[in-house]
This record gives sequence, structure tokens and C-alpha cells, in this order.
Amino acid sequence: MKKYLLSICLVIIVSSVYSQSGMVSTGIGYNASFVNPKAANVVIDRYNETRPWLTEEMNHIRFMDGLSWNGTATIGFILFDLNYNRRVAVVSAKGDSGYGMMQRDIKIKDGSFGIGLGINVIESNPTIGLGFDADFGLLTFKSRSYYTESSDKGEFEEFEYSLSSGGTIWFQFMFGGASKGIGLAFRPYYHFDFLPYNYEWFNEGINPDTYYYDRYDQTGKSNHVGIQLLINYYTKDL
Repeated sequence: MKKYLLSICLVIIVSSVYSQSGMVSTGIGYNASFVNPKAANVVIDRYNETRPWLTEEMNHIRFMDGLSWNGTATIGFILFDLNYNRRVAVVSAKGDSGYGMMQRDIKIKDGSFGIGLGINVIESNPTIGLGFDADFGLLTFKSRSYYTESSDKGEFEEFEYSLSSGGTIWFQFMFGGASKGIGLAFRPYYHFDFLPYNYEWFNEGINPDTYYYDRYDQTGKSNHVGIQLLINYYTKDL
């Protein structure tokens, strides 16, 4: 009897969802992330400490930004979400170790795909929703060194890469999302990593003469808050 009642409830829910009007949106825009990867920043501190000749020390990784893409399908109050976020930051140090003034640049790139579900809390214009995405991507660190007087800065060379995985809780404000046409989407979010990163390879890459003697914990997560700003195109044909 319970199985029959459950089946009837599922049929009612599915029927109510598919009886609603559908909306599809796709958009492209800007993503900003306010990060603080403490373990990676400790490695940067070691870089500065072991080079007393630096005139400009390397800053911590605090802010990353880049391109953002999002696709959302809305059926009734249910949101199906797919997105891509590209986060990039460059930190630099400058100094003369006896061979001329040189600069060291570190480029950090974190590109991730997210897929998830959400609900529309308010379906009027602007529509307001919330949801959760599972994120999977690739974290890379690249480096280059060059004389500051040279016009040729050279190419970034990759140290190593690490697979990334995590979850994102987001709120979504969609202006124009209740009708067909062009609109705007504003999405603040909180991202958390499922597993910590091990930055020993990063330490070895920028501190080749001292990394072997470092015994401090070089693992940590990069949980952070961020914002997506998107220009969306909405269609009601779903």
C-alpha cells in the first residue's frame, strides 16, 4: 500500500512540474572570487623569507576573477543548472640577487564546471532562486622570470596541476527572467572544497633550495565567496 501511495505522490509531483511553463536561459559574464588559500600563502611567505634581497615581496593570493558562463532550465519551480567559472590571479616579486633586477610572476588558474539543482523562491520579475552545484575542475600554477628592463617577459611554464572538486551554494537574482528576451543575472555564492590541496609541489617549484627542509603542514582548502554577473538570453519554449 505504501508503494502505491508513493507512486501516486511521485506522479502528482512530476505532473505538476511539467504542467508549468518552462524557461531556458544562457548567459556569459564576469566572475569574481575572494579567496584565501592559507597553505599556498604560507609557501609564498617562505619564498619572501628566503630571499632577503627582494625589493618588492610577493603578495598573498586574495582575489581571482575571469570569464563565467551559465545555463539554466526552469520547469515550474525547479532549476536545473550548468555553469563554468574561470578564476585567474597573478602575484609577483621583484629584486636583484646580484645578476640584475628581475621579476618573478606566478599565475594561478582555477577552471571548474558545475552542475546542480535549485528552486525558484519567487517567480515574478526579478525571479529569485537558490541552489547547489557540484564542481569539478583543474587548479594550475605557472611561473616565469625575466629581467625587468627586457621587453621579452617570456612564457609561463606550468609547475604542476591538481584536480579540484567541491560544492557551491548560490542565490540567484534574474532580472528579465520572467519573460523572453535579454536580461541580467546576479549570483552571489559560497564555494567549499571537498578535499584539501597539497601544496608541496608548489613549494618545490618556487623554493627549490629550501623546500626539502620545510616540515610545516602544506595542505589546506580554498573555500571562498564569489559573485557572478551575467548577461542572459531567456526563452520560454521548453
